[in-house]
Amino acid sequence: MFLIQTSARPLLCQPLVIANRSYLFPPPSTTETDNAAQSTSSKSRCTEGIRARRTRILSSKGLILVGTAFIGGTGIDELSEFSSGKRFEVSTRFGRVELVESVFGNSNVFFLPRHGFGHCVPPSLINYRAQIAGLKKIGVTRIISLSAVGSLTPELKAGSFAVLGDFIDMTKQRQATFFDEPGSPVVHTDFSQPYCPELTGALVEACRTQGVHFIEKAVYVAVEGPRYETPAEVRLFASWGAHVVGMTNVPEVVLAREAGICFAGLAIVANLASGLTECRLAHDEVRGVVAASGKTVAAVLKEAIVLIPTQAKCSCGENAALVV
Repeated sequence: MFLIQTSARPLLCQPLVIANRSYLFPPPSTTETDNAAQSTSSKSRCTEGIRARRTRILSSKGLILVGTAFIGGTGIDELSEFSSGKRFEVSTRFGRVELVESVFGNSNVFFLPRHGFGHCVPPSLINYRAQIAGLKKIGVTRIISLSAVGSLTPELKAGSFAVLGDFIDMTKQRQATFFDEPGSPVVHTDFSQPYCPELTGALVEACRTQGVHFIEKAVYVAVEGPRYETPAEVRLFASWGAHVVGMTNVPEVVLAREAGICFAGLAIVANLASGLTECRLAHDEVRGVVAASGKTVAAVLKEAIVLIPTQAKCSCGENAALVV
């Protein structure tokens, strides 16, 4: 496992060393004074340093720099495209996060196993803040989140995909904002367009090109877990116009917007939700369905990553107030 090595001396941009490769990132800021001291020009120099250094590294290998990360959980974390990369850790003031650096098609990307290596952290105990902060810290500007979901409609069967367009938050005990620490500013983030239109458009086009069965503009209901939903809950969610139900997309999407990172969600339907089938739900079966869809998932992502615009023209970063 590759650990981050940072200088103890205060720096405007500190070196991040991963497997003998250096990146730059802004140092952690724990007080309002530190946040105020981080000027726009210094952040710009840090961003330029990240891009210039990574471009030199990747161009020598014939890879495309996209600043993209994938987040995945059940079944996704078993795909060889992600699990076979180089592992390392990033430390943030919210905690440590495990990552994989991979070559995906013609692109150099990062993969974040949200449940940890070995799938050992339940949805309600995931340190979502550390994960999103860690991605921002290494210069990621775009995230595609992959998640296994239950279908709230019989027409959307196991193995189908859903490109997310909106969400309903039914979680109860998660830290869903970066801005609840002493001295933090009060931040109210706009969510009139919950998911990045550019990333979402790339996923939709990729699904069409690959000929997969999918729906777009899907409404995702986020529940606390780790238990599955009751039939009554499923009927209620469906009556609200929701299409799929899962346990992890929130607060990922919220934290990414607070961090100024473009974020899109691709859900893989693993089962019909409770009450829509007589079968009992089992986690191993969910993993099996997602793993069986692995090649299709990889094909869609490889297509989508090529379709992502080089220069973002969306407004996802306009609400960003987080400095890591």
